[in-house]
Amino acid sequence: MAHFAKIENGVVQQVAVVPDEQEQRGQDFLADDCGLGGTWVQCSYNSNIRKQFPGVGYSYDESADVFISPSPFPSWTLDGHYEWQPPTPMPEGSWTDKLPGILGPDHPDVEEAPYRWDEGSLSWVLIADNPPFTQEPTSSNSVEVHTVMYTEGP
Repeated sequence: MAHFAKIENGVVQQVAVVPDEQEQRGQDFLADDCGLGGTWVQCSYNSNIRKQFPGVGYSYDESADVFISPSPFPSWTLDGHYEWQPPTPMPEGSWTDKLPGILGPDHPDVEEAPYRWDEGSLSWVLIADNPPFTQEPTSSNSVEVHTVMYTEGP
């Protein structure tokens, strides 16, 4: 199955699935055969094309041919790779660096310390709860961020 995003004024309005046999003519299939009109741009559920899989409200930059997620906060800016960047980088370090004594060095949750962005102070705030990290944001202008570490297969 192929996926296509309906674009109006550079903004994704809808994402639709097209049968494999219609993939090559997805724009015409959706606009004409299905009667949905508009401009449809193919996208990839696996983010193989156009940077990432879009959702409603994403932007489509036609000149760069990429989908861009909505900004998570007003203070963040878009970098040259079409990724939103905070005005201050997220701090690095493990839980044992930030909160010595809370977790032993062999604890399975000793990875990167989790932070949340606080738009009011334009800074990262360490979440000081023990895992699992379920603390609710302190304001509607906060988001909790967890660094996930993985390794790719062979």
